[in-house]
Amino acid sequence: MSNSRRRYLILLLVGVLFALVVLSQLSTDSQAGPPGREYSSPVTLSLGPAAPRADPASPSLEAASPVTCTTTTCPSGPAGLPFCVERTKFCVYYSTNRTTEAQAEWAADRVQDYWNRFVALGFGEPKYSGKLRVHLSDTAVCNGETGWSVNYISAYAGCFTTDERAQKVLGHELTHRVQYAHDTGTGVAIQTKFLKEGTARASEDNWFTNIDHWAGALAVGSSFNSQVNEYLAAPNNDITSVDMRYNSCLWWKYASEQYGTIVTEPERGVDFFLEVYNQN
Repeated sequence: MSNSRRRYLILLLVGVLFALVVLSQLSTDSQAGPPGREYSSPVTLSLGPAAPRADPASPSLEAASPVTCTTTTCPSGPAGLPFCVERTKFCVYYSTNRTTEAQAEWAADRVQDYWNRFVALGFGEPKYSGKLRVHLSDTAVCNGETGWSVNYISAYAGCFTTDERAQKVLGHELTHRVQYAHDTGTGVAIQTKFLKEGTARASEDNWFTNIDHWAGALAVGSSFNSQVNEYLAAPNNDITSVDMRYNSCLWWKYASEQYGTIVTEPERGVDFFLEVYNQN
């Protein structure tokens, strides 16, 4: 082979490799999606460092900064959670020790999704006064809480290891607020732990498809799937007892699918829960 032909082939090979690198880079950029996109329905999101966000009123892609609660119309929050994401009927409170601004915005979107979903399916709005406080507690473990006599729900920062885990905790606690809205008790709730925790756990996979199809549910001890397995491992127990309040979810799920009239997924049988809540 002549030197000129050899040089021609080498130059051709270099040109092809360069073209492949350019195409690969273009492909990577196109899969990344628009920076700063806000989601209005539950999807799988990265809960890592805050990404650049676009102001709806401007094409600017400047990163959003945490907003101090004192500059909003949010009610006074708990000590140690100085930042807020304000929405019409609730505020999310957080600190930047374990929670990013992006995670707080994501949590606010998920709470709004559940709120809208409950109302669309005929349930009352979650019980609140003024604005419901949503605390993203600066705690490394995963749990959540609310109560009849308080005006907040909480989800611990430790829940934000996966989107589904954090989402289902927010949804579970907001379900309790819906239960309270239907409870006609004065001073104290009429509903029992068997009803409140059993139906809240049983309905966790009824609201959104991504939780209904959550492949990693069995890895989370507080998921509907895990509590069903726990019950089936020792079924000779009183499911109406306080100790079995969560494990009773299988009974509630069976009842809802037998006596509910909605047959579409993932909301199959939720009208049964509505009927139960309306009994008191």
